[in-house]
Amino acid sequence: MNLCHPQSPLAGDPVLLTNLLNYLDKHLDVWFKGERLVDQFHSPNPHRTYMLLSAVYPDLIPPSLKTKWDTACTRQADDLVKRRGGAFLSPSGHCNTNHDIHYVHALYCAARLLNKPEYIKYAEGGLKMIERQWLADGAFEYNENAMPVLFYHGLCTWQLANIWLLSGNPLAKDLIVRQWWYFPLELDDRWGLSNYSLSVGYKQYQELAPRGQMEFCYYISSVSGSRENYALAENEIKNARFWVGQPSLFQAQFYRNDLTPLPLPDN
Repeated sequence: MNLCHPQSPLAGDPVLLTNLLNYLDKHLDVWFKGERLVDQFHSPNPHRTYMLLSAVYPDLIPPSLKTKWDTACTRQADDLVKRRGGAFLSPSGHCNTNHDIHYVHALYCAARLLNKPEYIKYAEGGLKMIERQWLADGAFEYNENAMPVLFYHGLCTWQLANIWLLSGNPLAKDLIVRQWWYFPLELDDRWGLSNYSLSVGYKQYQELAPRGQMEFCYYISSVSGSRENYALAENEIKNARFWVGQPSLFQAQFYRNDLTPLPLPDN
């Protein structure tokens, strides 16, 4: 996005473009060979990067690479459908939220990138399956037998934001809005403390979650209008505690100037 966004200081940067082409070719070469198609957390990234690059700078992609990359992305998306498509379309399919949310995003990207709308029904089915993991306090079950860790929940929020921007699916937006109280109940806007009493015990991500997760509140506040989440997000921005160490252009897509923070009660 730093390369493609017109307001980015790196828009059109030739060094960044070269690095990006090399990154894509290195990653997609693996998929082209039919290897490592199961890539839980990174499945959407090559699809989305290639999609943005081909939309903004289509003439800079060599034809030989385009043919290879299209084949690679098709193989990975087809593998996703083969492995998870049945579960996504089933009313009782087994869900692993932290994996499946990435797969859903990847299928939406592949449908747009490759002009293959047949992937969309699986992506929509997967999103409905993830909805069944939603809990009344805004959390998502990690799977049918365990609660989520805060770190994974933040990734789910981020991918839902990606999916909503890309597809306009109202369910993706609704699942973001339903998280209204999750972060305010889990986080302390001064210290970043979080409740881990219900997390799966074998997931050692506690130390990663408190600081750097609050930026996900920004997505929720932007989509829902929640001033409580905006207060958490503003505190995160003020203290420069970001998930990747610095503000991202992805967050800029959620900018609103009509919200004021509503401090959380000191209880």
